[in-house]
Amino acid sequence: MKSIIVTIQENRYSFSPLITISEFFNVDVDILFLKDISQDLDDSQYLENIKQQILKSRLKVDNEELNIFFFSIHGWFRRFFLSTVYILKKYFPDSLFIAGGPDVVGAPDLYFKYFDILSIQEGELFLIDLFELLQIIEKRMIDDLIISDIAFSYSQFSRINFKTINSPDKFFSEKQTKNLYVIPASLLRSKKFLIDYYIKNSEELSLTESLLEIINCKINQIDDYKDIFKFFPLFPIRNNFYHPLEIVRGCPQACKYCQVGYFFGKIPRCKDLDILKIFIFYQLKNNKKHIRFISPNLALYFEKSSISEKIDQWIQLIEDVQAYSYRFQIKPEIYLGSFPSELSLSYLNSEFLDFIAKYSASKILTIGVQTVSKELQNFIGRYDPLGILDEAIDFSVKKSLIPIIDIIFGLPYETDSHRDITLSFLEKKLNDNVTANIHYFLPIAGTPFEDFEPSPIGKNDLKRILNLQAKGFARGNFLKQMSDYRTRLKIPDNL
Repeated sequence: MKSIIVTIQENRYSFSPLITISEFFNVDVDILFLKDISQDLDDSQYLENIKQQILKSRLKVDNEELNIFFFSIHGWFRRFFLSTVYILKKYFPDSLFIAGGPDVVGAPDLYFKYFDILSIQEGELFLIDLFELLQIIEKRMIDDLIISDIAFSYSQFSRINFKTINSPDKFFSEKQTKNLYVIPASLLRSKKFLIDYYIKNSEELSLTESLLEIINCKINQIDDYKDIFKFFPLFPIRNNFYHPLEIVRGCPQACKYCQVGYFFGKIPRCKDLDILKIFIFYQLKNNKKHIRFISPNLALYFEKSSISEKIDQWIQLIEDVQAYSYRFQIKPEIYLGSFPSELSLSYLNSEFLDFIAKYSASKILTIGVQTVSKELQNFIGRYDPLGILDEAIDFSVKKSLIPIIDIIFGLPYETDSHRDITLSFLEKKLNDNVTANIHYFLPIAGTPFEDFEPSPIGKNDLKRILNLQAKGFARGNFLKQMSDYRTRLKIPDNL
């Protein structure tokens, strides 16, 4: 059995759980690394470009074993990955094709006919179930993969038979299966996986017997599938696949244009502190000193704490990391409050900014604002205290921080007046030390705004945006997003 990851530069981190689980089950991992394509090509040229990339990759597939192609799909790359699976199925018809990712979760019916199985929620439970069951099939203890036994699965089949794995008719049942629930067996499998994982890798991760016992005790107490994330490994340890550490899932804002609050929930879930420290220490032990985090808002970590308490806990974590790093004579660089773990205005008081200025390895401070119009904020479901924005920026600069303000233009319900409020603020505030990252609204599947078109942007406002970019005060892929989004979201006609 082999896991084949189909990826591009922009989504490579999303395969971390898959690589971790493949490692655990001793399944070989191969990577088909492709490059994004110009949207100016027609559908035939587009398919030909992908075909040539696949042929040049010299991907080797052994037809004597089960090959599983995995996709993680964001809406921005919908056209690309649908075209890719179309080509791959022609070259490797006896393989299994599985997809997950934000666009699949948000619009599973769109992908239903192109893939054998979809993962329509958080991927860890789905993948653990899948690999556990495939291991049993490999041992010939059973022949059928029952789709309903896999957490959060969606398929055009109810079961897949592997007696004749190299036959195109290996798919027995045409009865579709949509599993929206976690059966008790799935939760037990995931808990067992986590316990076995930390036992198996205890020496590599430098776990003491007492710490291992504490972790196992916490895992045994899990009674909600959402808490599996808290204890899931932060990155694969055998493939040296280091990347920013995902420490929070869920967001209380639940902005109507963003999938995070609707996919992961409005109640933030934080990575267990012991688990986080284990993997940070492992990085340091392997001379990887750059430590970055993934969170919809850095300040959400250490849940249910006041700002002062959060800061104290962050400082304690940083001091623990620094103390551990002295053993290896390296100085850790911990990045706080910059992409991909921006800060919400709600937490930008002088105390938190002092903390960032003192402890972050980078002076960059990413502030999620999206619009400076309070009325438009209310329309989009975002409730930041805009009144403190001016002061927070000024204080940041005094602390030698470099604020980058995240802005989205073209939001649903956005009027010329809303846009003028934001642009006037940017024109007044931006300079060499205070910049903006400007985006164009993209309708994202699974959000309240998924069916909305971007609001039209007049020529004068567009000129003002371009003027900010020309001065070097505004960055981002605004123009590319504006010109490409329709083509990228379309399903090619010739699939």
